[in-house]
Amino acid sequence: MQVRTLAVSSTDNSGAYLRLIEARSHLREGRPAEGKLALQKALVLDSDLGEARGLLALAHMDLFTGRLQGMAGRISQAKLMLGDGPFSRQERQVEVISTLLENDALTALAKARALVADYPNYADGHAGLAWLLTFAGELDEAAEVLGFAKRLNPLTPAAYYAIEAELLFATGQDNAALTVADHAIAVDPMAQRVRLFRIAALANSGEFADATAELAILAGRDGDLGLQGVADLLPYLDPAARQRVLTGLQLAGLSDAP
Repeated sequence: MQVRTLAVSSTDNSGAYLRLIEARSHLREGRPAEGKLALQKALVLDSDLGEARGLLALAHMDLFTGRLQGMAGRISQAKLMLGDGPFSRQERQVEVISTLLENDALTALAKARALVADYPNYADGHAGLAWLLTFAGELDEAAEVLGFAKRLNPLTPAAYYAIEAELLFATGQDNAALTVADHAIAVDPMAQRVRLFRIAALANSGEFADATAELAILAGRDGDLGLQGVADLLPYLDPAARQRVLTGLQLAGLSDAP
């Protein structure tokens, strides 16, 4: 199969490029505030720098470390931050997540497949595809795609571990999901979404006290989060997959927000 290659939008402004390099470093090393500021400066110097727009929008969404409450709003805001096209690969990834938010998981999955077909060496694109495949119940393919993302980016980001923990939980491997969730939190202590699956795995294994303790940690940043709010963050095509997460959270003590 012949792979179609696309031109990558760049910049002739050396100052903008240096700010972009600086932002990549900050984001890779877990300094999102500094990364966002560097991206904003890059866009002041070159407003057409698509990679900077896309990275800033992805950082604004903050899917894996941000508060769970308000995530839908952040995703909607991120979409408004995109340019008019043609989109950079990072902007296209924002579009994929925005489509998922619109409860169109199959279209989002098709867009994610198209993204990695156009950018076969884009590790984050493959990781995102693995996440969407998990929601679609294509678990074997999700594991294969995520493994490829890790080979492309051997300095495994916390987000990849978080996606892997969700995948393992979906396959019923709760103990393995716990181990990988711990890796995600060790790499980035601000990891938030993965705690949902850590709580559910603990509770489903009968470790109710530990699950309740973990729920208290999650509630430190998402105190008003209830079961319905969590359900909105779990766009599984199979309702049983979503319910398994919710059941574990309910056993740990999470209820509908007042």
